[in-house]
Amino acid sequence: MPIAMKRAVASSFLFLCLSSCVSLRDWPQWTDDVVALLRCEMTIEELEALVDMEIRPAIPTTYYRNTYATHAVYKNHASVKLHFENTKLKGFARWKPWGLMGVYISPKTNLCTGELTFLLSLRPGEGFFDAAVYLDGTKIEDPWNSFTVSAGQHELRIEREDHEPIVKHIQLDEDDLGDQRMYVNEGGVHRFGQVTNVPVRNARGLGEGRSGSHGDKEGPG
Repeated sequence: MPIAMKRAVASSFLFLCLSSCVSLRDWPQWTDDVVALLRCEMTIEELEALVDMEIRPAIPTTYYRNTYATHAVYKNHASVKLHFENTKLKGFARWKPWGLMGVYISPKTNLCTGELTFLLSLRPGEGFFDAAVYLDGTKIEDPWNSFTVSAGQHELRIEREDHEPIVKHIQLDEDDLGDQRMYVNEGGVHRFGQVTNVPVRNARGLGEGRSGSHGDKEGPG
């Protein structure tokens, strides 16, 4: 077996081993302490009076475009991302490192409503760039850019001219990854290799396939 292939197999084995042993719930204690202090519409000054850490502008990322969070608290490579609107705190998410370059990302929590949201990114395979994408019956106008979905069960439907629609049902909850990435090709909608290298559960498919089929139920990734 070529050396490059051996390394790829070893990396894949390590990736799977770590993904089965690490929980998205296992956050650094300091992030638990900060999250416990967060309240809807508190100001930066109010939060700074409670935490013994600097609150800094969030570092922009390529796929969140710095709209997912405006500020953040950083410590030991982990962070609590904070979303302020008009100086008032609205929500948060947590990030922590995995491996050498990856990160875990939690769902975003709206502190004022309790709603959990996820960032869904679809990557089109050959022949799918002009496809129409529907989420729960509503057409996504720019489906190949990331968009936000709430917790719960959702239906993705991909339609192309002269092809049967592709349908996938997904279930998202607090234990799932906040950054959901999926690949769309002739075989359906599949979990995609994470840009962030996150091995914890991606969206749990409840069945996928062509329109009218139910597909096999997928377990946690």
